[in-house]
Amino acid sequence: MSTHTIPAAPKHQPYVPPNMEMKEFTFRAVLIGLVMTVILGSANAYLGLRAGMTIAATYPAAVIGLAGLRL
Repeated sequence: MSTHTIPAAPKHQPYVPPNMEMKEFTFRAVLIGLVMTVILGSANAYLGLRAGMTIAATYPAAVIGLAGLRL
């Protein structure tokens, strides 16, 4: 039998402190959502009419929206 022990994991330190209150529903978030809805919704409709198939526009909208908010 082996007598090796597993070392204890370091204490988890979250990036955002638990006492910090962050707003999620802001004017900037709504504006970006509306712009992305128009752009990706129209692109999805065009692709559906042109090629006969569509993609899920929510995934690129989420990535592009978060990237825009990061700036």
